[in-house]
Amino acid sequence: SSSEPLDIAIHEAILENNRNDYRKSDISLESHVVLETETSGSPGSERESESVTVYAMVLYLEYELKDGKIDPSTESGSHIPIAMTFDIRADGSYLLREYWQPRDGSYYKPDIEGKFPKSVWRYALDTQRFIERQQKNIDRELVARGYMDDQKK
Repeated sequence: SSSEPLDIAIHEAILENNRNDYRKSDISLESHVVLETETSGSPGSERESESVTVYAMVLYLEYELKDGKIDPSTESGSHIPIAMTFDIRADGSYLLREYWQPRDGSYYKPDIEGKFPKSVWRYALDTQRFIERQQKNIDRELVARGYMDDQKK
């Protein structure tokens, strides 16, 4: 994961907005792939109107811990395209204004096509494209934090 301010803002927004949707778990992680970013507004104008919208494929997972390790049977979470709009403050920090996710079922595709730029529709609708890479990122983080044994032994 990057230490760019925007990337940190994305990371925090994902964790914050998912935490409430699931039961209270011991550990929550996310891995996101940014498909597109769009900046709007005019920097340095009287009204701080500059904002950035990030279109991303987001994998969010939660686990319970058992003897300090994750219990895979408790995994819950989601893997969906998300649009996040941040206002860019004068000091360069990011304030989340909107965290958008598509509705389920028959609304899913039209919601995404209504919200996401046309150039990334196919990526936003193809959840299989990034899942392996995102799952590996989360596994690496679990291993690094000592919550999971390295599978490569």
